Amino acid sequence: MARRLCIFDLGNVVLDEVDVTPEILKRIPGASSQFLSRYGQHMEELMTGAMGPDTFWSLVSKDSQVPIESDLLADCFNPVPNRAVIEIIDELRETGVRVVCGTNTYESHYELLRESEPLSHFDEKYASHIMACAKPDPAFYLQIIDAEGFSPSEAFFTDDLEENVVAAARLGICSHRFTDAVSLKESLRRFLS
Repeated sequence: MARRLCIFDLGNVVLDEVDVTPEILKRIPGASSQFLSRYGQHMEELMTGAMGPDTFWSLVSKDSQVPIESDLLADCFNPVPNRAVIEIIDELRETGVRVVCGTNTYESHYELLRESEPLSHFDEKYASHIMACAKPDPAFYLQIIDAEGFSPSEAFFTDDLEENVVAAARLGICSHRFTDAVSLKESLRRFLS
């Protein structure tokens, strides 16, 4: 079998229930609009590691005049593993395919996930806040492919966001927009045949 690399997004692919916004809004009703504004303004900085959670929450607290004493990005994060996708990852690895995680994430979430059971199924993990770039930046995909020693034509990428899938496809990576495990399995079958 030819050498192959599969790159899986984490949120809404391997993990479900990753959106922390509704729970955060419940916990800080007096600072809701400031949180949403700052989140939109600084999401890229959080994902690329240019801003840490302490600085982010300090800004939200200052804007709203509401004391926020913990990292709500972490406190409200309770993802649920997608067992059907994890089974696919395990099957790929059993056949000798290299399977890595390529995720846009924050320090807050990654610290909770780094040693978690779902991430233990990957050969390697690549997190945007450590890489200092985030999808759909082409540098994100190229950094992973280069580190793994593959070419774009030897790689497969799946993500739930269309813009991320399109960006990977433009680089020559076989790409699949994730909706469910059944269609993912079929795309992988075609890629590996």
